[in-house]
Amino acid sequence: MNAMYLRLLWGLGVSLCSDAAIVVASSGDEDVSKVKAATKSASSAGREVLERSASALKKIKAVTYQADYGATGWIKEFVPQVTASVILGTRSKWDIDPFYCDLKLKKYESEEVLDFRVGSDGDVFFFIDPRKKMAYEDMDPLVLGDHSRDFQRPLMRAFAAPNPFEDELKSDSIEIKGDAVVNGVSCVEVLVKSADPPDLLWAISKDDFLPRRVLRTYPNRRDPEGESGTTELTIKDLKVNPKFPNDPFQLRVPEGYTKTDEFPE
Repeated sequence: MNAMYLRLLWGLGVSLCSDAAIVVASSGDEDVSKVKAATKSASSAGREVLERSASALKKIKAVTYQADYGATGWIKEFVPQVTASVILGTRSKWDIDPFYCDLKLKKYESEEVLDFRVGSDGDVFFFIDPRKKMAYEDMDPLVLGDHSRDFQRPLMRAFAAPNPFEDELKSDSIEIKGDAVVNGVSCVEVLVKSADPPDLLWAISKDDFLPRRVLRTYPNRRDPEGESGTTELTIKDLKVNPKFPNDPFQLRVPEGYTKTDEFPE
């Protein structure tokens, strides 16, 4: 698998907040019409929230936030728990999101916590491994090692996308699900369903219309009638367009570390 293909895979990687009316239908054309009107209202409201959020996201050049990522159900055995400090920039001409993560990974069945620092300037990737005192850098995302997919999990890519919520807004099923408070931020929840999994439940701030959480629900691939699994990415301490003393997306080799363009073993 060549480097350009892997870079493409990485790039693909991985004040309306009123509730819609709730109508309980009984028999009769009038009640059916009310149900249809309520459904249309919920869909229109959900779509407008996403459109307003997309407009707000397009004004962003960079963000910083604290991320928590986890899973439930059958998915838990396949992904780790992740906590991270994240810096995320605007997608590059190479279709890669500039990012920096100082993160911790923990498998659900393990007590071991792995610490890493990883990033990219939208072209070149780097990986700092404190266990080996090594700093790896190369344009091939293979330089990120065995955990490259896990390093993407705390990235809320809507902040970097040139056309935020482009795929979600193509869905025929978008609706307001209710209110939520995410790390002290009052949000409205918007559910997006499509023919292909997962279903997405976005929590959008009522104040700045920026996302604070996304819950993805996947059907059970082992047992079609079994319980679904979810992944959830939640962010807090969001800062928009902060100033940086240095380019945060460039590798800075810590003292005592060895820099290499070889891939981790």
